[in-house]
Amino acid sequence: MKKDSIEFTYERKLTIRRPKFQIFKSIQYLDPAKLSKGTHTIELGKFEHCGCDCTVTAKIRNGIIKGIEHPKCENARPIPAKVAKQMKAAHEKLTGAQPEWRDIPVQELVDGKAVATINSIIVDDGCLMICWGDPGAERCVICCLDNGGPWCIGPSEPGLHL
Repeated sequence: MKKDSIEFTYERKLTIRRPKFQIFKSIQYLDPAKLSKGTHTIELGKFEHCGCDCTVTAKIRNGIIKGIEHPKCENARPIPAKVAKQMKAAHEKLTGAQPEWRDIPVQELVDGKAVATINSIIVDDGCLMICWGDPGAERCVICCLDNGGPWCIGPSEPGLHL
């Protein structure tokens, strides 16, 4: 069973949660026939409370989603190796075992059949929200574990110092 949050300590108590991701409503208006030939990039949606343009994109080849790319904005900062290791371990406890990537037909996304799968890939396979501080004064950042190592973006502390 997946957990709602995980806590660990690195110079302060940190709480890891799944970030909220909203798929764009415009997805339903995509034309699968036009996306069935060639290579395309489409915008899938955005993280809430991100602090920069957090638009997540999908790479499509011949009508099939072949991969998803998380945003990496100007303020993104690398994570120190020590906290990255703790963060990855906490992420595994939070989300459990990750399924293998499967290619997704664009038609399934347009029909709404793949929305839960896409959301799971973006959140459970790659990104998480790290928060610290007291409720009401909590600071949070979104961190992703892809593209050569973990990196973070954040609305409340762009100059993140974990």
